[in-house]
Amino acid sequence: MGARLELAKPKTNDDGLDNNRRLEAAKRRLQERYQEAENAKRQRTIQVMELGDIPKPKHQTDNLW
Repeated sequence: MGARLELAKPKTNDDGLDNNRRLEAAKRRLQERYQEAENAKRQRTIQVMELGDIPKPKHQTDNLW
């Protein structure tokens, strides 16, 4: 009757290795995203300091020339 279409099947030996590589890559990306989120959180954090801990500005003379 009609032509039969067969789908390509992945090799069984390489499939496990490929899945492990994909899993490790996904773990790495997830860890990177967590690190980026933590860094962004640190940038938004307000640091409370004691009045004596605030660095005093150095006195500079305005040199126009």
